[in-house]
Amino acid sequence: MAVLPSSLHLTRSRTAWRWAIAGVLLGGLLSLALNLPAAWLSSAVSRATQGRLLLLEAQGSLWNGSAQLVLSAGPGSSDAKALPSRLRWQLRPEWRGNLRLQVEADCCLASPWVWRLSPSGSALSLEISDTPFKLPAQLLTGLGTPWNTVQPQGQLTLQSKQFQVAFNGQGLQLSGELSLQLDNLSSQLTTLRPMGSYRVSLQAQPQPRFQLTTLEGRLQLQGQGSWVANRLQFQGEAQASTPADEPVLAHLLSVLGPRQGHKALLKLG
Repeated sequence: MAVLPSSLHLTRSRTAWRWAIAGVLLGGLLSLALNLPAAWLSSAVSRATQGRLLLLEAQGSLWNGSAQLVLSAGPGSSDAKALPSRLRWQLRPEWRGNLRLQVEADCCLASPWVWRLSPSGSALSLEISDTPFKLPAQLLTGLGTPWNTVQPQGQLTLQSKQFQVAFNGQGLQLSGELSLQLDNLSSQLTTLRPMGSYRVSLQAQPQPRFQLTTLEGRLQLQGQGSWVANRLQFQGEAQASTPADEPVLAHLLSVLGPRQGHKALLKLG
């Protein structure tokens, strides 16, 4: 019976120990990744949005969790507003390195809202499903000024149409459409109820442009904007549809922007 040389035996023993240690470390890292708490995602979202979007009372893990979605004006704000029901999510890796996020909310989504992050060479693309996301307009008061003064009521619907964001070395590239519709808007600043229904739409091609339009109503809103140097620049107007509506809308118009005759000027950026 042959006996292995002691040096060869020692080498094999060291190799076995290295594989064992590597296995333990890999298993530990995998266990850690699979059991990352949902609070980790909550902290990441808060930092990324500077405290304006919060996931409070997070439960579960990064991969299967739920939380209370809250809009806030930032740290120290007293106007924070929460979604009527909890937000639930599932995060899953897919074939070819894709990452799929599925979001559900009993109050606001008739079917799951799916976000898919896909690598392609040196670029990443984010695709959002066309599922409508319906929210109470009161949620906007959590963002602070001017919404906490206007105190809007009505229904918001966020709707996408083949909307996609691509990240590459040249910056962001958008495609598809994204719209935010506000139906039956009313405010504590006027007795006119409702004032109307409105839509803000984003047309991604050829250059990202925003448009505010009035669908119907006695308060007329219109404007256009664009995304310039990573900042939104928007200009628009607000006015009563008839002279008879001006007195009842006067206070609201003064809050929306500086007056120019019968109009209030709307400006961002």
